[in-house]
Amino acid sequence: MERMNLKSYPQLKAIHKLIKMIDDAYFAKYVKRLGVDNIKREIKIQSGFIRPPSAMEIKRKVRLAGIKEENYPIEDWMKIVDVIAMIKEPRSFQFATKDEMIDIITCTEAWAATDLGLEGIYLNSQEKQEMIKYYESNKENK
Repeated sequence: MERMNLKSYPQLKAIHKLIKMIDDAYFAKYVKRLGVDNIKREIKIQSGFIRPPSAMEIKRKVRLAGIKEENYPIEDWMKIVDVIAMIKEPRSFQFATKDEMIDIITCTEAWAATDLGLEGIYLNSQEKQEMIKYYESNKENK
């Protein structure tokens, strides 16, 4: 596996710290946990870090919805598949660029404050600089 395809430690550290901060602050305020996986998914959706679903994911969604191909004329069936294909899936943080990670972190900080009502959920400048430094050094080593 190429080094560039691996998640960076500063990247993981930054986003996972935010996720833990959000889960802990939400629990403190609402006495309910959101859960790490739910927070990750929501962060990706809120920040637009999404991709089209694969053919297998489309088939799974159709099956889970109980939609059977034989119950529809081909034109309607294709419309159903097209609509399901428009539902985007979260991408893996593994493939985020430096700029995408900065946008994701900025969006996450804003989402926590505005949508969840959680003040003070942000990374300090040093943590952001560590992540940026990692990306810059990898760019130079290409």
